[in-house]
Amino acid sequence: MNELSVLEKAIGYRFSNLNLLEQALSHLSFCNEQKHLTEDSSYERLEFLGDAVLEFLVSEMLFQAFPDEREGCLTRLRTAWVNKKQLSRMARRINLGGYIRLGRGERGQRGGCRKSSILADVYEALVAAIYLDGGIEAARKFIAEQFAGLLQGEPDSEDVQDYKSQLQELLQRRDGQLPSYRLVNTEGPDHRRIFQVEVVAGATVMGTGRGSSKKAAEQSAARQALAFLRSRG
Repeated sequence: MNELSVLEKAIGYRFSNLNLLEQALSHLSFCNEQKHLTEDSSYERLEFLGDAVLEFLVSEMLFQAFPDEREGCLTRLRTAWVNKKQLSRMARRINLGGYIRLGRGERGQRGGCRKSSILADVYEALVAAIYLDGGIEAARKFIAEQFAGLLQGEPDSEDVQDYKSQLQELLQRRDGQLPSYRLVNTEGPDHRRIFQVEVVAGATVMGTGRGSSKKAAEQSAARQALAFLRSRG
């Protein structure tokens, strides 16, 4: 239980029903080796629910953060945020792999706790466990904190992505153009200012970003523009 307390501290949520957290961390291979557990004791059912909760809450976050964006752009952003690769990164940031309960074969032969697919599945199960234990507001708070860096366009800590540089290189290679950034709005008090920036190439607005600094807003806009360009092939 002490280990679970460390995890609870890392995710910023304390469970009333620890059985939900334990289930979210239990792989099917582990349950099959425990006589007192059934297949339904694994995280798979929670994963199913967590996928839906996560998609809803991220959709809500994007809908509120980018009021001027159309459905297609919001869909592309959600796809960039909610996928196995990104969720496994989220899981690694809170060391979720260190708490997953695996069967001997999965743990010893395949390195299951390091597999991106398992990490992403357990992350979704964790979202569901928080939702079932604390309701939609608890899940919303968890997701808001987890995805805050993406919303502000901060580079990913694992591969230090510089979206502005990536966008510039892509545009120069494809069209021989350079992107430009323009500040379109600021809001909030001086100590909590939020900046909104557009990135433009030629006469086309390719992305809009928000952040707590102009640099963060530009990174967010560049990220959106990359998603826009890549969706067009």
